[in-house]
Amino acid sequence: MGYYIRAWYEPYKIETLLNQSEIERRLGSQLAVKIILMRLTDDGFLSLDREIKDGRFRIFIRMWKLPADWRPFFLPKIVGEIIETEDDTRIVLMWLEVKIIDLLFFLAIYTCVCFFMQISVLVCAVILWLAFGLITIYWQFTRIRFGERLKMLLKGF
Repeated sequence: MGYYIRAWYEPYKIETLLNQSEIERRLGSQLAVKIILMRLTDDGFLSLDREIKDGRFRIFIRMWKLPADWRPFFLPKIVGEIIETEDDTRIVLMWLEVKIIDLLFFLAIYTCVCFFMQISVLVCAVILWLAFGLITIYWQFTRIRFGERLKMLLKGF
């Protein structure tokens, strides 16, 4: 992994002694809402949708009561897998899943705005490069933040 050891697209690794059913139970519990969202209740503004089965899980963070398919690109989709090892420990791998379609949609809008406002190509490229850098830093921060929160959930605070 070397240079990209903390890149946003690499899995976050959590080792635990809990069995698979206990990990799945904790991910599906109300405690997960408190720890992952850092909220006391699932009040509807931010809520969690969870799919947990066969050692794989997906956690969707939604705003308000919008449909599950519609989600802004800055709200992460947490995807993970539970792997059993020979020494009776479990490894939980968590990573963020990003829809490239959302990013391409924003790129298309940005390109159209630059074209119709007749902004220099060089200025557009610099702004786009800075935006890419900021989005990468944001996703890296989000990966670490949700990885630490899942670790808290599985370690029991």
